Amino acid sequence: MQASKSATLNPCKGTCKSFTRRKILRAKRYVSGFVRCKRCVIWMDHTTCHFSGGSPATPGSSGWYCNCCNTKVRMNPRLNISKRLLRESQELAGKRVAY
Repeated sequence: MQASKSATLNPCKGTCKSFTRRKILRAKRYVSGFVRCKRCVIWMDHTTCHFSGGSPATPGSSGWYCNCCNTKVRMNPRLNISKRLLRESQELAGKRVAY
């Protein structure tokens, strides 16, 4: 079986295993500022991400990449109920909703 092109270009290097993470309720992860790396299969915050130019990621910004595998991380939930919870919390905080 042939490996996918993206898997060979951006393999997980294993440095993500040392990233420290706080325990957050499942529905509140995106609201709390956490993002999901699909390649490393972990939740992380801005301290373990960077922008495409290599500069460190800042809270509240978008376009983050994983420091371990250089894959773009997921910043929004996939489930509709989770999207609704995130949208409501952002509206209460006065932030503009992107989706």
